[in-house]
Amino acid sequence: MKWKIKGQIEIIAMPNDYLIFIFDNLNDRDYILSKPWFYWRRRLFLEKWQPWFNPTKAKLMNAPCWIILLHLSFEFWHQKVFEGIAGSFRKFITTDEVTKARTRLIEARFYIIVEYGVNLQKTIMLESKLGE
Repeated sequence: MKWKIKGQIEIIAMPNDYLIFIFDNLNDRDYILSKPWFYWRRRLFLEKWQPWFNPTKAKLMNAPCWIILLHLSFEFWHQKVFEGIAGSFRKFITTDEVTKARTRLIEARFYIIVEYGVNLQKTIMLESKLGE
């Protein structure tokens, strides 16, 4: 992992392969939590600390995933639209750099958190203010 951060991180090992990352710079923490990360091609599941977290009883309840929208009209190509769509699943994290830059309008890609066991929609209908 190559995190380009300004501050220092303390790493504490816990049972069941959990780690605690303590950041001395909150901007670094927010940056790290805003993107997907991999280590040796394995996805890291990073979340903010929750009080009374017990690593011996913890179960993964949420998972990050990429949503890809095909055939999206240019009029809907806005961050607020992506956030609204993602909000119907669970939680919006970010869009990929190509989507942000609007340099490849073939597909819009954004990163969300979804709950395990919830069936995701395969299609989404969007309607403009003009009813289109």
